[in-house]
Amino acid sequence: MYCVKCGSEEKTYSNLCQKCLIDDRELVKIPHYVKRIICPECGDYLMGSSTWIRPFDGMQSLIENHLEFDELVKEPSIEFDEFPDGTNEFQIQLSIEINIEELYLEIPLSFILRTKNQVCDVCSRKKGGYFEAIIQIRGDGRDPSEQDMEGIKNFLNKSLDLNKSDRQAFLTKESKVKGGTDFYMGSCVLSKSQTRDLQNRFGGKVTETSKIYGQRDGNDVFRYTYLLRLPKMRKDDIVSDKKNIYVVTSVSKSFAFLKDLNTWKKRKIRYDEFNKFNVNIGGYTISKAVIIHEVEKEIQILDPITMTPVTIKKPEDYESEGQETMVISIDDDIYLI
Repeated sequence: MYCVKCGSEEKTYSNLCQKCLIDDRELVKIPHYVKRIICPECGDYLMGSSTWIRPFDGMQSLIENHLEFDELVKEPSIEFDEFPDGTNEFQIQLSIEINIEELYLEIPLSFILRTKNQVCDVCSRKKGGYFEAIIQIRGDGRDPSEQDMEGIKNFLNKSLDLNKSDRQAFLTKESKVKGGTDFYMGSCVLSKSQTRDLQNRFGGKVTETSKIYGQRDGNDVFRYTYLLRLPKMRKDDIVSDKKNIYVVTSVSKSFAFLKDLNTWKKRKIRYDEFNKFNVNIGGYTISKAVIIHEVEKEIQILDPITMTPVTIKKPEDYESEGQETMVISIDDDIYLI
């Protein structure tokens, strides 16, 4: 084969040698100026007239949308250096790798990036107090504690962070109300799954309600309320059935799991049994105690309150670690926990 343009007998690509191919055809091009519209609040990029995408792939998509390749080009690869985001106009250097009939070429290109700020639809909604759902946290027989709410808020924040790809994954506001807290959420779909996940983690019962708040394209638009009522028993509670004293080790959406402080035997109870227990009996403290002596069935500690030696029956599953152990003092009794 020979080049139809210069007559060279070198290897040809679409009847042209490598030099003539590069000289004769514009294999890749990009406009001299490229406009970037970016949201100053969240950093998202506008693609087209109404589509906003996350910044981690925004620049890549912007460049890909403006590049034009010759029909012969296969498997293009694009690389560009990092650049300062705070400038309105900046020159971007590109390195484009292309494949034409197993001829691999690296082509340098550049363009001027011009940046314009525009608040995106989601940030505009946030500023306007937009929400699609409310996650309500309440208690059954007792209000949620500060510790309960801290755990729930941490869970919701982590969940929103993990769902960054969903642009509706945001918290509009948090409102403390009598008996609990309301979280106003941007996505009803995500809020539903978050409430179920909270139930699996913290226990309780979930109630879902909805109401019409407007219309879109002739269809009713609903706002949803997901009520999670936390159970009477919570993890780490100390409870009593008038015979034995237990620590609550975990709570699921249907059960509480208890550990007898005398025997360390485990017990599972249903929600409808909770009222048979006195929850968070008063007058107890949890603290560290120094181990003085230990035998097969007993352990002697230094009472952390009176600083006197106390001998405690050792549960079968107990194993000490180091020279200290955790104990709970209830009235005149001390238990290993």
